[in-house]
Amino acid sequence: MKIVSVILKSFATLLLCVISLAILTCVSPIYKFQRPEPFSGENIYNPYAVLDTAIGWSRANFHTHTKVDKGINECPEYPDVVWADYQKYGYDILSFSNHNALTEFPGDTSRQIWVYEHGWNPLKFHKLVFFSDSNSVPRVLPWDNLFPIFPSQKQFMLDLLARDADFLVFNHPDRTFCVSEKDMERVTGYRFIEAYAGKPTAMRHWDEALSAGHYSFCLINDDCHDSGNPQKIAIRCSWLNTDSHRWEDVREVLLSGCFYTMSLPSWEEEGIEGKIARNRTLPGIKNIALQGDTINLSLTDAAEYIKFIGQDGFTLDSIPGALQAQYILPSEEPYARIEAAFPEGIRIYTNAFARYSLPPAGGAANLSYADSADSEVGSCSAKQLFAPAPHGIRPLPTILFNLALLILIALCATLIRRLWKPRQQAK
Repeated sequence: MKIVSVILKSFATLLLCVISLAILTCVSPIYKFQRPEPFSGENIYNPYAVLDTAIGWSRANFHTHTKVDKGINECPEYPDVVWADYQKYGYDILSFSNHNALTEFPGDTSRQIWVYEHGWNPLKFHKLVFFSDSNSVPRVLPWDNLFPIFPSQKQFMLDLLARDADFLVFNHPDRTFCVSEKDMERVTGYRFIEAYAGKPTAMRHWDEALSAGHYSFCLINDDCHDSGNPQKIAIRCSWLNTDSHRWEDVREVLLSGCFYTMSLPSWEEEGIEGKIARNRTLPGIKNIALQGDTINLSLTDAAEYIKFIGQDGFTLDSIPGALQAQYILPSEEPYARIEAAFPEGIRIYTNAFARYSLPPAGGAANLSYADSADSEVGSCSAKQLFAPAPHGIRPLPTILFNLALLILIALCATLIRRLWKPRQQAK
């Protein structure tokens, strides 16, 4: 019985130590966030201002997992096999985003994209961390908040990652636990959002952020964990207006917003060859432009409907059976994005056209680490849309919150001490 008791105490001690460590990772400032302020102004930010229809579109996926020799394997195929599989479906650009690990691109080094998916936490608050320099291996941040429940905790992790990153992607908020409308209204610092990851209401979180005046581009990806499985590969992608596949050029297009995203059915019932054939005949955008306050869209194939979606995810206009559409953005409407639906569940999502005002004469735009693109799309003032909203630290709540965490850790230590404290023999 004594051996059993020691085993149980050891297990309980180990569990309490793990709990203490998890609590320790939750240490965070408590921020004072600004109130939501919808986009407004006499100008409209046009992410497609530099669109060159003569170049066409290149297909890309920026969230892909591979087999690695060291670390946690989340995919049975090595990078060269994964890249070959994606090329079969007509992809031109691919990056490998393994969890907290950097992965080399096989072969052509000009295609190297240094990126990793940050996050060990069970709530799946994950971020893609991109780096600008493809020639030197960057640093991976191994630390993570294991229970990022509150907006301040999420913001703290984004701020830490932003110190070394070129830009960040807020991954799959529809599959992340404890992401609320309040989070989307407050948390900033990501340039892109993986707005759709398979759930019907997925775009809601992107609209919540846009409606709060936090601009980001929609960059949906496969998040593929098995490129040999037709159900996992080529179900989400982005189309970039570029004929170059070098990271330097791809990066500039991404940061300008001159791309659109697409979700697709898996077509696994048709086998790999049938799925490949389907992916070679996809609909697309022929042209998208802004003239004054009018947004114009033309497609390569007629859509079942084209929707213009605005503040709070409200449908501003819907045109059935359309090959092209236009919408005049009212002066009081903060933003508009476009969704085009095609047979079999194919969907196209554009980036948002958002209103903004020029700063006072001589005023400087409040730029951030994310505003590192060389391209001067629109105007410098428009880049204020991307700047993280100021979030000063609230001293007293910060002290109380972290003190509460220390008390919990002390409680765990007390329980461990009591577990191993010798019992006094009754006289």
